[in-house]
This record gives sequence, C-alpha cells and structure tokens, in this order.
Amino acid sequence: MTRPLNLLLTLFFIYPAFAQAWSSPQYVRLGDFELESGDYIEDCRLAFRTFGSMDAEKSNVIIFPTWFGGKTSHVKGLTAPGKLIDSTKYHIIVIGAFGSGESSSPSTSRLQPGAEFPQFTIKDMVTAQHVFLTKHLKLDKVFAVIGGSMGSMQVFEWLVSYPDFMEKAVPYVCTPRVSAGDLLLHHTKISIIESGLRYGCPQDSIMGTLHALTQLTAKTTNYLSKNKSPEDIGPMLEKFYNSGSSEFTVFDYASQVRAMISHNIYKDFNNSPEETAGHIKAETLIIVSESDQIVNPLPALELAPLINAVTLIIKDNNGHLAVTPNMEMVSKAIDQFLTNTK
Repeated sequence: MTRPLNLLLTLFFIYPAFAQAWSSPQYVRLGDFELESGDYIEDCRLAFRTFGSMDAEKSNVIIFPTWFGGKTSHVKGLTAPGKLIDSTKYHIIVIGAFGSGESSSPSTSRLQPGAEFPQFTIKDMVTAQHVFLTKHLKLDKVFAVIGGSMGSMQVFEWLVSYPDFMEKAVPYVCTPRVSAGDLLLHHTKISIIESGLRYGCPQDSIMGTLHALTQLTAKTTNYLSKNKSPEDIGPMLEKFYNSGSSEFTVFDYASQVRAMISHNIYKDFNNSPEETAGHIKAETLIIVSESDQIVNPLPALELAPLINAVTLIIKDNNGHLAVTPNMEMVSKAIDQFLTNTK
C-alpha cells in the first residue's frame, strides 16, 4: 500500500501566535511516515515546545532538537539570558527526537509498541522535522540550528540534508560520525539491553546497569575520584536501580542508541569528509569537550577546518557534561557567534 506523506499530513492543533515565551507541549501528526529503510512509523507524531517570540520577518527562529533521552521540557533551562540560547532574542522551537518517549517512540506507539517499533535513523529524525517546519509552519529557512550530543548529530545531518535551510549551526559535544570508541560503548549498551530482555530481567534492572555505565563514562574517572567518595557509590547505585520510568523505556533507549550507531554524515558522499564539506553552507560553531568519553571530539575537530568552522574546545575533566560547568564561557561564545555577521 502506498502512503504518500503529503496526503497523510494531518495536524490537530493550531500553532500559537508568534509571540509566546513558553508553551505546553504541542504535537503534530505526520500520518504514516516513511523511513530511510522503507518501513513506516504509523500515525507518526512530533512533540515540540516554543520559547521566545518570533519577529515579523521570521528571521530569529532557532531549531533545537533534543539530545539522547531528552524531553522538550528539559531545554527550558537553557533558553534564558546567560544560557545556551537567549529566548529574549530568539524564537526557539524545541523538537523532540524519535524514541524520546514524547515524539513517536516504542513506548508511545499504540500500533507498533515496544519491539514492534521500526528502527529509525538520525536522518529520519531530521527529515520529519523538516516536514513539520516547512509543511506546517511554512518556514523556508531558519536562522540557526543548535543541539548537543545526539542533538548535535541531528544538527550535522541538517547541514548536509538541507544545507540552505539555516544560516548558522551550533553542534556541541558533537560528532559528524561516531568514532570507534563511541561504537564500542553504544554496542555494549545494546548488548546489555538484549541480554537483559533475553533472560527476563526486569526493565528497571536493565536501566539501572545502563545508568551506572553512563555515570562511569559521562565524566572522567578523575572527576569521580576527586568529587565522590567510596561511600557515595552504594547510594548512587541504589538510586540508579530504583529510577525506572515508563516515559523512557529500554525499547526507547535501544532505538535511540541504534540511531546513533548508524550516524555518519559522510555516507552519502563516498565516506569523504572533504567531499561532504563541499555541501555544507551554513556558518558553524563546533563546541567539543577534550575529555569527552561518550562522543569523541576528534571527528568534529577533523571536519572543522574543512568547513571553516569556529571551534571551542573545553579543557577540563568534566567529560561529556562539560558544557554546564562552563556555561558562562559557552554562552558567550554562542552569543558572539550568532550575533556576528560576515
């Protein structure tokens, strides 16, 4: 059965007026959305929230795709003056990624629940976002796209899939393709999930192990040794194994990890960073953490000179989570980048 997207695009809300500093979650239905694989997310929906006011020319719109496991509400604290994006200057549209437990996910799908949910890619996330922005919001272009971690992967995909759609891009704790180290970590997480499900482990036990692994890799072991005592580990583990959530299940978790495993913006350009760089048009600020153990910074730093990107390298032991303790420096760099014009 053919399912032309344009005929199935259905909306069940009216987008708020262009002057809203905060909104409740909104949802847009995309009908049966075709994936890169040829499979479909049935009755597909995207969740989004808006921050700040859109100007009359629609020239201050910034797209912010969510990170791994992130909800649209999680971005609110990053949209104030002195944070990543100042919502007093920009109209920020935060869009939930597939698998988040908010947009279409294994945990939210009535028709394709759990393991029946089709596997999507980072490119599928971005394609759906583009449909939403162009078909519903009637935006031909936005000022910028910003995102961190898995959100940064979506930013890089925006750069190659829709190179004329944004003027500027800010991927942070980022990579244009997963490194060998990243892949080993991601496959280890998938193995934990698959083994746990195979042997009937409760989901909260599986998630507890995944949380512990994330804690081990999110910051450096030097950071943990300096900031945690041996006595802290027991209560920490207990918390991990008692923090199950029906809003982000092991099936959601696995779906997003698998999407990151396949992330590689070079794949359509003969796996060549140089060839890929020739297709990127937006001015780009690349922010990495030198000690990142979840998203290795080297691929982003290798691409940076090929696209004349501005770079900010955070040098401390905060690993993948280095942006928050360095928010003042990062905020200033982003504001200066967005404000400067050629």
